[in-house]
Amino acid sequence: MTVTTDQDALRALVFEAVTAAVGSLQRHLDEQILELQADVDSALDTLASIEIDVKDTRVQMAKLSREQIKDHRRDESISKRLGEVERRLSAIEKGATD
Repeated sequence: MTVTTDQDALRALVFEAVTAAVGSLQRHLDEQILELQADVDSALDTLASIEIDVKDTRVQMAKLSREQIKDHRRDESISKRLGEVERRLSAIEKGATD
């Protein structure tokens, strides 16, 4: 019976040691999971911020593009009017010298 009692005692010790080790590992894993969740939350916040920045940048680029188109059209219109004025001035100068 001492062999069985010794085996039972040994099994109990091994069970306690494994239980303690598993509990320690579980606590460590829980801490790691919490840290990873915090990192993921932080990364998601950063991505959301970047997404907002990209959206704002796209809106600003669209506005700038529209302004450039307006400026280009205005420049073309001014260039045409200037050409007309120069032709009229040339015609007036030509008429004055004749």
